[in-house]
Amino acid sequence: MQFTINYSTQASALLQAGKIEIDRFKCPPWSDLVAEARQVAPVYVHFDLRAGNGKLAAGEVDFDEIERFLIETDTPYVNVHLLIKDGAVQSADEALERMAADIEAAARRFGAERIIAENIPYRANRADEIGGKYARECVEPAVIRAVLDATGAGLLFDLSHARITAQSLGIDLQSYIDSLPLERMSEMHVTGLGEIDGIVTDHLPLQADDWAHFETFMGRIGRDARDPWCLAFEYGGIGERFAARSDLTVIAEQVPRLFAISRAATRTAAQLRAG
Repeated sequence: MQFTINYSTQASALLQAGKIEIDRFKCPPWSDLVAEARQVAPVYVHFDLRAGNGKLAAGEVDFDEIERFLIETDTPYVNVHLLIKDGAVQSADEALERMAADIEAAARRFGAERIIAENIPYRANRADEIGGKYARECVEPAVIRAVLDATGAGLLFDLSHARITAQSLGIDLQSYIDSLPLERMSEMHVTGLGEIDGIVTDHLPLQADDWAHFETFMGRIGRDARDPWCLAFEYGGIGERFAARSDLTVIAEQVPRLFAISRAATRTAAQLRAG
């Protein structure tokens, strides 16, 4: 598994100074930012695509631009977020149909094996940090599994999103994670959690509890959880939203530990495969 971090000027400076080690930067599909980051290290692109709003199925997404980013950066997967607005569907079957239709549209262009679907953070009875309120059906493990089974897509597992969702639903975290199709995990994201303006949110430094959940899950890599192509530390970024979440000291302290854990998990998974 490769180790990646959100591109930020702070992470870039630390990498150039030899203070941290990464395999790639994770970037949004912004041409200027991708070009800037590629001057320092390899990158991959994380797309803001949604499976469930109908835009992929309706051809309202620029597939040519996506393909250009894939080729330029050697990004192996096209990610989509399993996301439907609250009230837009009346049943799990309808949610499955809508999300699958969008994924299948992307799969026709790029191949089902190159599509990965991400679990979103579900907050019951309130809006998401960036303003959205989502349908519960999007985060039901049975629905997620059915969508992947129907389309052949892989899973982009976000541990922090799973923790927010389990807390919001009032269910046991491990039971929730165990119900997800971890055997299809192709990419993984992690951050710390914290409360901002009364909302539990991610993209924060890892604290003791975050490290414990992360290390426990990483012990499953190569066993009941597939060894993903990359682990992304989604801390830091560009713009006002990330201004207070790109602390140089945090990156310098936490990246080496995350990098070491990811490398150890990769070695263990390789040993398990070898028997």
